[in-house]
Amino acid sequence: MARPANAANDPERGARILDAALDVIAERGVQGASHRAIATQAGVPLGSLTYHFGGITDILEQAFARLADSIESVHRSGVAAATDREAACHAVADFVMDPVVSGRKRFVLMMQMYAYATQNERVAQVLRDWQRQVYVTLENHFSPDSARAIASVVEGCVMHRHFDAEDQALTRVSVLTAVEALSRP
Repeated sequence: MARPANAANDPERGARILDAALDVIAERGVQGASHRAIATQAGVPLGSLTYHFGGITDILEQAFARLADSIESVHRSGVAAATDREAACHAVADFVMDPVVSGRKRFVLMMQMYAYATQNERVAQVLRDWQRQVYVTLENHFSPDSARAIASVVEGCVMHRHFDAEDQALTRVSVLTAVEALSRP
């Protein structure tokens, strides 16, 4: 649980609430993300949630937008640093194998976000914007068609990393081989 802020005017409180919402969603799913559970996780008074946000839907929408931004920044930083197509392929493979990106918490949050987006247009738009940004980042090194295919394979690889049996787990080499095959002009 996060430590309550001592100051009455806490400029980080909104962000702490969103991070707490993501923690609650990772533990209990969207259906378990109540005002009370989020406030408790954030270590803030219950009234802080309605002061900073327009309701539970607003909290969920902003929390999922925060999640998408954090994942995209990790992806962008690795691929953007690549100096050529080969380095970009390695950056994509590194992204897939990153334990934070494909770890249980991030995976659960991604699945919850996708499911929630089927019923919430604002979160669906967050996903579309995120995908568009991934494509733009990848298109610095790959054709538009390759960028879309690579982005799709990345998401599938993250899913398989979570569910594959240990003896069938994806390796960095297998991910790199797939990305390189899709990246050929």
